[in-house]
Amino acid sequence: MLLSRINAFVELGNQINEALDRKEGEYEGLSKQQINLLLQIKKAGIENGWFTNDMVRRALTGITFMLNAEDLSLWLEGYKTKLEEERLVKDVGIIMAGNIPAVGFHDFLCVLLAGHKAVVKVSSDDELLMPAVAEILISIDVYFEDKIEVLNAPRKEYDAVIATGSNNSARYFEQYF
Repeated sequence: MLLSRINAFVELGNQINEALDRKEGEYEGLSKQQINLLLQIKKAGIENGWFTNDMVRRALTGITFMLNAEDLSLWLEGYKTKLEEERLVKDVGIIMAGNIPAVGFHDFLCVLLAGHKAVVKVSSDDELLMPAVAEILISIDVYFEDKIEVLNAPRKEYDAVIATGSNNSARYFEQYF
């Protein structure tokens, strides 16, 4: 099961790269999920002036560098026994910041590779990219369909929470949770 999760993320990297390699309007041969990602990249720049097309593409390209079988397998080698054990799946809240495009991807990757459910609260400053990435991942392997929930507002009940932000954010999260 771990190997199939790794393979799905490798394919995610391949599909993101394939989409990013296209010039504007060149959608032939892309899946509807890849086309949606390209449209969300464009829209992200409109909704958040800091998210220029170039910066969003650089961020996503950076993410794809880690999504190769060799690096993922090497990284997970020390955890392999634990990750392959049958255990209770936890709902892990991921409260994503919005200061960098898709900044919460690594948390998303860790939770899903560990076999848990990623309950993603996207930032209002970056609410388009991660749902588009998740859509591609689900199209690659339907296993993830029940393992990803994207929210626009945090919920109160999680088994665990990963939150990113400043000291002000930490005070807010401490009070909220």
